[in-house]
Amino acid sequence: MEPFQPELDLVVSHQDQVSRLPEGVEVLASSAFCPYYMLQHGDHFISVQGHPEFSRDYSRALTMKRRDRIPPNRVREALHSLNARVDDLLMMRWILNFFYDR
Repeated sequence: MEPFQPELDLVVSHQDQVSRLPEGVEVLASSAFCPYYMLQHGDHFISVQGHPEFSRDYSRALTMKRRDRIPPNRVREALHSLNARVDDLLMMRWILNFFYDR
């Protein structure tokens, strides 16, 4: 992952996540909440549990649409988190580098 950065912040919407590491898969990034945050399988597959493709406006709209299923405190936390800096462009660069370097 170039350029290297020790931490990665993306918009997340964790309704589902990888809960068991498949055989032959390497963990590239993890967190306490999501131990299999970014995975690689050989030279052909990369996945990330965050959403570099989500804009803040889309994430806000998605949160509001789901607010009947999300506890009010989590809705407030989610909306507040949209003020944070995200590394969406860096993640997109990493994805492009992954495929172009093959």
